[in-house]
Amino acid sequence: MKLRPRPTARVLVLAFLAIAVAFLTGIALGQGYVWRIRAATRDITGNAAPSIQILSNIRSVVRELEVLADDYADACAAGHCAAPPARLAALRARLSSEWKSYQHLPTFPGEKDRWGDATGALLRLDTAVGRMVALAERGRGAAAEEVLNREVKPDCDRLDAIVAAVVEGDAIQANLVELRIRSLARRALVLSLVLGLVGAVLATVTAFFAVRFARRSEQLLLARAEELDHFAGQMAHDVLSPLTGMTAAVQIAQRDASPRSREVLERGLRSLLRSRDLVNALLAFARAEAAPEQGATAEVKPVLAGVVDELRDFAEEHQVFLFVEKNAAVRVACSPGVLMSVLGNTVRNAIKYMGASPRREVCVRVESLDERTVRLEVEDTGPGMPAPLGDRVFEPFVRGVHDGSGSGLGLATVKRLVTAHGGRIGFHSGAAWGTLLWVELPQVRGAPTGHPSRPAG
Repeated sequence: MKLRPRPTARVLVLAFLAIAVAFLTGIALGQGYVWRIRAATRDITGNAAPSIQILSNIRSVVRELEVLADDYADACAAGHCAAPPARLAALRARLSSEWKSYQHLPTFPGEKDRWGDATGALLRLDTAVGRMVALAERGRGAAAEEVLNREVKPDCDRLDAIVAAVVEGDAIQANLVELRIRSLARRALVLSLVLGLVGAVLATVTAFFAVRFARRSEQLLLARAEELDHFAGQMAHDVLSPLTGMTAAVQIAQRDASPRSREVLERGLRSLLRSRDLVNALLAFARAEAAPEQGATAEVKPVLAGVVDELRDFAEEHQVFLFVEKNAAVRVACSPGVLMSVLGNTVRNAIKYMGASPRREVCVRVESLDERTVRLEVEDTGPGMPAPLGDRVFEPFVRGVHDGSGSGLGLATVKRLVTAHGGRIGFHSGAAWGTLLWVELPQVRGAPTGHPSRPAG
């Protein structure tokens, strides 16, 4: 049945396009304001703030230099001249260094006009301090103190005043930038409110037409659901019929086969039976909309033995040693086919993504955590899951190893099955020891209450 375009559908598409246009316009204008605010913010963080910090350091160094020079000159005038303090030379060097650092920073308009006065005052101060030190070292304490009072202290005051004026200018510029940022923020807020109102109106109109469209489509969807159910049944028949024929053919071939061929055919027969159980279980699971089969239980031990037996050739092909460390005799609340899918996908995934690890082992454990929970563990010695991937590894089409192989559906299928049956799934991983993937399923005590489970092998 072919759908004809309806006027409601066209209006709905146009409404969605209008919302998209409003949204993209809002993003574009908003990004423009964000860029302008960031540029203004950089004027504060990259210009005003560091400039004020360095200039304040210069003022502090100037006052400390003045105090230290005063103490040194007083000591010399009292007849206790000694070598000039090392701190005095360090402060003179720091003044020059701080001023050079400040000159390498970005500047506001007109800021460089004050640099000439500051550079001259800095040079005069350094010269005066040098003259005072030279007189003190020659034992002329009185002359050194005179230089201190006549030159050093006035030069300190002059340099401090010039630097203070520069700081004040930067502070004024920073305040102007702050006002510009506030203005931009207000305009951005008004824009967001206007676009939000437009978006709300468009969303209301879209919702109105969406409801009308949904009501018109409801009956069609119900009819399509019935068609899909019929298709699922036909698909099950088409998939299971060849499996049934192959199973019968293998059973017939076993009668006249040699003992060695009979053993190979027996393994093939077990694989066919497991495939049939798997198709039945997954098909029933999908058609029930992820609802598990009521009362279904499975013994873990024979199912795990069958999975290991089936995957042993696959493990040998990848040069991986596959073994079961612990296989408790427990029963879980799911069908054997579902359990087979959970174990098969996890073990196959561990073997497939072993990579180039020198130690190549996959270990499977089954244990009863308590009376209500069975824990299944599959631990490998591979490269481990990438840390940024996290739980996204359980999402469809996401692979832990990007080698181009696989569809990324294995672990996603496992998680869907496990959670649908009331279980949990997770993993621990590290680059040094591989990955431990664990599954916890509800445990069933005593005899099964629903359909008895047939051993997978």
